[in-house]
Amino acid sequence: MYVSIDADQNPQLPLQEIENYIKNNLVLGYYTDDKSIADMQIIIGKTHPLNILDRDYTQGKYRWGYKSIGGIDYFDRRYTASYAGIVGRYSIDGKDYIAVYGNSIAGNIAAAKELIKRQSDFIYAIPGKAIAVDDENVDAIGIYDYLHQPGNEQYYGEDSANFANAVKNVLNGETFSTEVRTVTTSDGIQLRLKHLIPNRSSTYMEILNYTGVPVDIPVVLARGIHSNLTTWEVLAGELADSGRDTWLIEITGGPGQDCDDCPNYNFSDLTDKYWPALINGVLGFTGKEKVQYVGHSNGGRTAVVSLANGSINPNKIETFIGVGVPGAFEGYSTFGEYFGRYGDEIMESFGNRNHISLTEIGTELRNICKINVGCRLLTRGLVSDNKISFNVDKQYYLWINDTNDSQIGEDLQLENFYLIQGWVIDDQYTNVSHDFIVTEEDEKALYSNILSSNKKHYKVWGAHTTGWSTISLPDRDFTKSIIKDILNKKSLNKYKSNEVNST
Repeated sequence: MYVSIDADQNPQLPLQEIENYIKNNLVLGYYTDDKSIADMQIIIGKTHPLNILDRDYTQGKYRWGYKSIGGIDYFDRRYTASYAGIVGRYSIDGKDYIAVYGNSIAGNIAAAKELIKRQSDFIYAIPGKAIAVDDENVDAIGIYDYLHQPGNEQYYGEDSANFANAVKNVLNGETFSTEVRTVTTSDGIQLRLKHLIPNRSSTYMEILNYTGVPVDIPVVLARGIHSNLTTWEVLAGELADSGRDTWLIEITGGPGQDCDDCPNYNFSDLTDKYWPALINGVLGFTGKEKVQYVGHSNGGRTAVVSLANGSINPNKIETFIGVGVPGAFEGYSTFGEYFGRYGDEIMESFGNRNHISLTEIGTELRNICKINVGCRLLTRGLVSDNKISFNVDKQYYLWINDTNDSQIGEDLQLENFYLIQGWVIDDQYTNVSHDFIVTEEDEKALYSNILSSNKKHYKVWGAHTTGWSTISLPDRDFTKSIIKDILNKKSLNKYKSNEVNST
């Protein structure tokens, strides 16, 4: 299906940003500038000539549209807030259209974002399909709020580059500012944190809090080994754009701990010094007593062990979300098999190096395993130029081959605990399930070990990280949706089919 897009010209520059946003995010159908070959036209803005011409038709036939006096009509309701809007599919004179408009520019933006979020509901829908952005839509209120923040409000409604830039920011989810801060560990290592600060009014934050979103609790994110401060920026940005005070922490991979001349630290340094310094840093910078924590892979394992050791009081963690958290490497995974088999040779090849990258490990493994298909498949995912200490990489090799080590998190008490397990290999006959690195046995054991009156375990299709699959567990929209709904205290019923266990 070919789709053309045409925006109102008042104000021209901001509405062009909306047109570009829809064009760039339309994944169903093929965009065309040639309206003569388009199977469908998307028309933006209540004063666009086509929308003016056709809105009496849509109101008469479908009972939705815009009234010149009063606002948006949606069946038997009318929405008068300036940020209210509507998306509606209709056919007239043998041509198909989608109307996208609101009571003001804020409503146009809200309607455009709704179209992109639900485009499959409209591109192939029957005529008459419509969704309203009503007066109580929190996301739409947030759009209006951002456009009226200092630095934006004085340009509101103008046909200017300044206002167009504000519109572009709110469309692309860039309604926050960032700052990088540092903390110093007890042994003098400087670690980085990135703070993403929502550009929102106190009134809007009160609205979020009223809906149940715990805006007073900072959110802390940490990815796995061979990551750095930027690795989970997309999810952090989405959280900050929604109004959450968000922090990225750099347990490994930063210039303070992983330069070529930095100390060859141990995993115990992460659990006893680095992670506690970072969490206490967030608490100190914000003046809060608790955080919500999301840890992927080593970011999850480090946190669990640190909490279990008492390096940080578990009461400081209001919600803990673990994503693909490795344990004792019981059971089978591709990484456990081949890194366990060839890890000794790999470690020896690096000699006296203190810090190595994942790409270097993958290259060495590929040279060793040569024609082994499974091994070479594994090396596709071992790609990252971020370095970590030789000792931590070696520790993972030792855990893989240690048949006497215990699973992590035993008897750790947490207020709220959620575990998201990935899988790309799931053999129902041999009971083998893993995400290339973490085994299902490890995830089940971790979930069982944690003591909490509110805990859930989800199984989501996706590889441990990028490289093995285009679907990376921590970067999947589905995974991010679960994480955001958990953090914001939303209903989790829509993820019921992915739930493994719950308490």
